[in-house]
Amino acid sequence: MRGVVVQGRNGHHTRTIHHRFIRIVLGLCIFILVGWFAAFPPSASANTEDITVKHSTTFIAKDQTVRDVVVIGHDATIAGTVTDNLFVINGNIHIASNAHVGAAIDLGGRIDHETNAHVGDFFTLSFTNQILNKAVLDISLTAILWILWLLVSVATVLIPVLVTIALRARIHTPSSYLDVSVRRMGIIGLLASIGFSMIVVILSATMIGLPLAALVLLAYACAGLIGLAVLSTWIGKSIANKITQEKRQWVQSLTGATLMMTAINIPLLGSLLLFLFWLIGVGTVTTWTWQTIQHRRSKGGQR
Repeated sequence: MRGVVVQGRNGHHTRTIHHRFIRIVLGLCIFILVGWFAAFPPSASANTEDITVKHSTTFIAKDQTVRDVVVIGHDATIAGTVTDNLFVINGNIHIASNAHVGAAIDLGGRIDHETNAHVGDFFTLSFTNQILNKAVLDISLTAILWILWLLVSVATVLIPVLVTIALRARIHTPSSYLDVSVRRMGIIGLLASIGFSMIVVILSATMIGLPLAALVLLAYACAGLIGLAVLSTWIGKSIANKITQEKRQWVQSLTGATLMMTAINIPLLGSLLLFLFWLIGVGTVTTWTWQTIQHRRSKGGQR
């Protein structure tokens, strides 16, 4: 019976494991790790100080030092130094003499090292059937994409309901802006998104501005999430007025959020609808914030 070949620390032991629990755990690890890099591949060759990601045969020269190396679908030869992790998917690793590697991990291949190669830890996991190797990669990609989209779908329902419960009566004010014009809120949301993007780019140009850029992104994300809650409540309220006569706010939000979730799962159109929902929500919250500021200023002027 063919099984999974596992090689442990320093290569002192190699054994075939057929224990069902271990195979399940290792399989899940492959799905997560392989699927993540397959679902979100970087550019063909992206290099920074911290990490080198390759989709081609990789060679780290003797006088070269990198922190982390990720190689997908090809072999890696290390003659220099990888201070932290060397991670190869569906390829082989060769570590030359006097090379230094903090930890080497190979999924779908093997690890060879010459005499005097310095390797802190290494781990290999490969199936004896090449067809099975490819099947694992394909299934991992499909599984990761499905799980990610499932999380998005769940968040589309759960977050608006929780935000609606937290805001309670306050959510009626921004909902009234949608009664006036949904299209206008979408245009305002688009302009606000462009403005946020420009501010983030400008702030990110300097190290001092990076924390401020992170705060701007956080504010934009909060605006979008609150906006989705407002939009879901408005949709649910519109349905309640015509059909169910439901008055409970969280039920209205749940109804609207469920319809939004259903819409974003429509093939081809789902992503576009999610983008439109987001823009409408951002526009509504932007208008709400602006009107609140103007109201407080007018009250302050009267005093």
